[in-house]
Amino acid sequence: MQKRPTKIHHINNLMHRHRRRVIAVIVTCVILLALFVVSLVYFPTEQLNEEPSFTNPPEIPIGSQSSEIAAPITPLETTVTPAQPEVPTQKQHITVKHGDSLSTIFDQQHISPQQLYEVAKLPLVKDAVKKLHAGQVLDFSVDDKGQLQYFSMPVNHTENIVVTRTSEGFVANKETQAVNIATTLKQATISSSFFQAGANADIPQIILTKLVKIYAWKIDFKTAVRKGDHFKVLYQLVKNVKTQKVEPGNIIAAVYTHNSTNLYAFRYRDRYGRSDYYDETGKSLRKAFMRRPINIGRISSPFSLRRMDPVLKKVRPHTGTDFAAPYGTPIHATGDGRIILQGRKGGYGRCIVINHGNNITTLYGHMSRYNNKFKVGSYVKMGDVIGYIGTSGWSTGPHVHYEYRIKHKYENPMTVNLPNAAPISAKERSSYKNFVAEQIKKLATVDTTAKRPTN
Repeated sequence: MQKRPTKIHHINNLMHRHRRRVIAVIVTCVILLALFVVSLVYFPTEQLNEEPSFTNPPEIPIGSQSSEIAAPITPLETTVTPAQPEVPTQKQHITVKHGDSLSTIFDQQHISPQQLYEVAKLPLVKDAVKKLHAGQVLDFSVDDKGQLQYFSMPVNHTENIVVTRTSEGFVANKETQAVNIATTLKQATISSSFFQAGANADIPQIILTKLVKIYAWKIDFKTAVRKGDHFKVLYQLVKNVKTQKVEPGNIIAAVYTHNSTNLYAFRYRDRYGRSDYYDETGKSLRKAFMRRPINIGRISSPFSLRRMDPVLKKVRPHTGTDFAAPYGTPIHATGDGRIILQGRKGGYGRCIVINHGNNITTLYGHMSRYNNKFKVGSYVKMGDVIGYIGTSGWSTGPHVHYEYRIKHKYENPMTVNLPNAAPISAKERSSYKNFVAEQIKKLATVDTTAKRPTN
């Protein structure tokens, strides 16, 4: 009969089978213990403190004699480091030239691309850079280490965007500029062209361009201008107290005489701070809508109830007008209103729909991207850039598909009878009447000598 194995036999068997593992564990423990002992000898815990601790010096009993005097223990770094002087800055005044951008200007001033990125991403700067043009004066302050400390750029005659460096990065704010405003009255008679007549009368180009925009709905300056027509314009002269630069400002009043008929224009600001141009009766000189949502380009496909669709290859209504232009061309809101849709919509691709009130809506399709400034619910004004031309949706090339709807009915944007913009409100009638009478008196005389601003 075979003997039953005892517990000792089991243990011996286990030790024999796992001998190498047991030896490895024992050796590891011995090594760890040895390392711990060495650390205690060579790395005392007192030396691991980040800040040294100081004890009082040993007291010497009175009357005791010693050849050595215990020196008082002084804390480390007791010497006071003198304050570092401020890094001197170099101030620069840069005049923007044709073709300049904020990137090229920063590069010319040896300001790093990283600083350019931090400044350009500030919302106020991002909006102001879009209006950067030749002749503007930019102010810089850069220290000897090439760090931008101060940057200023004009927004208009009375406001600047000022960027300053802080401990948390760059900060942008609006700064009001001190200006002196005067007016000047000029007149011109057309012998060959409108712009040539204005140049002969020493009227600035920018004022002539503004006149064309003001009268755009009343006068076709390409075909309706005749020899012998004459006009008068009363406009501002704005002098910047800091730079002493004088620039033309807003047109206050104007009259264009054609075939003995006077067409007046008056700039009036209402009690809410809104300004627009009206005739002598208070009617707006502009329509409530523009015909075109882009400033450049051509009509690539007109409004049609029967058109061969280039994508679907079948005859179907084309409910809008297509304006072809280069990829990325800005698309403008054709009238004031509120965005009620911004997103993809079938064959329109990326599109925006604006509700203008009075049962009028407009649609802009095939965009490449939207203006991040606006979203659903945002209020937009005529001329605001709402997106950019692309080829999203059913499109064979870069263009914008523009629709004009009245009570959900499609209308031809190029021929529909556009409503006038709002006239002077009833509450403003009396004030406007007095304003017009005053301006007509000024237009009745001609003073070709500019009334220069005074300091």
